[in-house]
Amino acid sequence: MRSGALGDFVLTLPAINTLRHHFPQAQLGLIGRPAYLRLAQPTAVIDQDSAALAPLYAPGPLPATTRNLFAATDFILAYAVDADGVLTAHLNELAPHSLVWDPRPNPDAEQHIVDYLLAPLEELGLAAAEARPYVYLEEKDRAYAANLWQEHDFPGKLIALHPGSGGTRKCWPLAKYLDLAHALKQHHIHVIFLCGPADEVLIEQLAHKPFPLICPPTPLQLASVLERVALLVGNDSGPGHLAAALNVPVVALFGPTDPRIWQPRGPCTGIIRAPDGQLASLSVDLVFEKCLNTLDLQSAPSG
Repeated sequence: MRSGALGDFVLTLPAINTLRHHFPQAQLGLIGRPAYLRLAQPTAVIDQDSAALAPLYAPGPLPATTRNLFAATDFILAYAVDADGVLTAHLNELAPHSLVWDPRPNPDAEQHIVDYLLAPLEELGLAAAEARPYVYLEEKDRAYAANLWQEHDFPGKLIALHPGSGGTRKCWPLAKYLDLAHALKQHHIHVIFLCGPADEVLIEQLAHKPFPLICPPTPLQLASVLERVALLVGNDSGPGHLAAALNVPVVALFGPTDPRIWQPRGPCTGIIRAPDGQLASLSVDLVFEKCLNTLDLQSAPSG
């Protein structure tokens, strides 16, 4: 069970894959936001807003509709806040083994969130199968991006800019993203902007700018776009974690949040943190140089 935003789910993938590794014959059911859950290709998906789940969070006996969802379930891992213990008690009724783990990390521990989310499994003796998220796309998942590239005739080397995030304090100003886009264009690097379904204000602000604006409606379609770009530049947000899980280079901009806990884990990730926690103080020149350096690192021959 894992609620939260896109990034929260992507960062939980190592725990999901650890369960798969230790129990390869078991069926995997996931509870959360269905669009996010499909990134993990589970056996079954249950919407976290299903009415049948509501009794799990209230005292009293569980109805048959709730019990039926967990029929033949052997183990339940719930990443949830359970201050009153009601959820824990109910899950203990539904499966021989269950565990509720608060998904909120301790900021003083400076432990990366992936390691923190793996900790309950390690306490059960289930060693982590991998210490970073991975997302694998099937050919059918790539159709959305393939059509976009054909429609717009995008070049091979392309940088995607994602100016959105879950909170305004975590966002580098849009004006600076646009200045960065112009600087990259002058460097003969093609740029697109990415927005999500919740970025209505940004979509309106970018609608008439001289750069392509792509708004994938689902996480899988977003993944198909990210898989094709040479670099993603964005704030501390879900697309950065998704790009890293696809082995795409990322430049992530951090303000009030701690990159030691929240930075994307990938093969080529550049982090810039505003020293005063105020993203507006980050200069375009600094981010521009980080973009070029990250691209150079990615293209450098290994060994």
